[in-house]
Amino acid sequence: MAGLCLSSCKKTEYEYQKRPYNDIKVFTVLNATGDSTKCFISGDSITVNWSPDVALPATITPKIVIDGKATISPASGTAVPFNKTTVYTVTAENGDIKTYKLNPLVGLPTPIISSASGPITWLTTNQMTIFGEYFLSGTDASQLQAYLQRVSDGVEIPLTVDRASITNYGMRATLPDFSAEQDTGMHKLYVKAGNRIAKSFDVRFITPPITNITQSSNLVQDGQPIHSGDKITINYTMSDNYGGKVASYYHARNIDHIRLYFSKTFEIVEIRDGIVKGDNTVEITLPNLDKYKGEYMTQYRFIYKSAPPAEALFSSYYLRGFLSTTGTIVQ
Repeated sequence: MAGLCLSSCKKTEYEYQKRPYNDIKVFTVLNATGDSTKCFISGDSITVNWSPDVALPATITPKIVIDGKATISPASGTAVPFNKTTVYTVTAENGDIKTYKLNPLVGLPTPIISSASGPITWLTTNQMTIFGEYFLSGTDASQLQAYLQRVSDGVEIPLTVDRASITNYGMRATLPDFSAEQDTGMHKLYVKAGNRIAKSFDVRFITPPITNITQSSNLVQDGQPIHSGDKITINYTMSDNYGGKVASYYHARNIDHIRLYFSKTFEIVEIRDGIVKGDNTVEITLPNLDKYKGEYMTQYRFIYKSAPPAEALFSSYYLRGFLSTTGTIVQ
């Protein structure tokens, strides 16, 4: 029994290790009305925004949250000068030290975007949610604006803000209707409160699925024997209700590779070379197909480089054509 107790009561190596955490997690100051104001910590700086309409206090008494095993000086709840001479020192349990300088900022704070919906697929969603801080500081909700700027050409795209959704920490905004004016790729999101503009936040917009276009295709040689080295031709047509914008993402010039499928084993042959891409036709030079002799080619798929990489092989992002059940045999 004694041996059992000694074994079960022995501390692990982890329990003997001292914690290295010396970060300030939360730094809160009461403002002139007694409300709690969250401040911002960046690197070794603690920024406290103070309204220009309220007299600047000589001291503040912040509430500070750190790791439970760390210590801080001056301690949480201690009055300190409200100026840049105030320095906080946090000592981790293992003795590591980190210092922070107080940075009073007098004036209305600039909005901050911390996160937003994304990546966004055009025609799949028409709304995005934006999170951050200071969206309503010194600004009426009716004056708050949100907009995108397309990185590729700098075009600005206004968003319709849902006024009822606005809080100091978030809002919802509606995207414009998709049209030939819109595009995929990286966009920068901005929030503007009066003349104060938040630092941009990156949002990626993804190609609309191929299900948003009307398309058809056919293999000219369907029903005929095919051989290694043959040239085969696929005709295709595409149209959409968005000024041709969606169809343009699925033009042959955006094909990454073509997949051919064969009957017996459903094996796939990927073709990346020898593809001639036209406006309504695609010509393929067949590779060596000797191992498929006697099998039928059953279908083809266009895999696009314009599709999101993780979804390029999903049916919502490729063009597919089925062939006759008999006839297109490899000889």
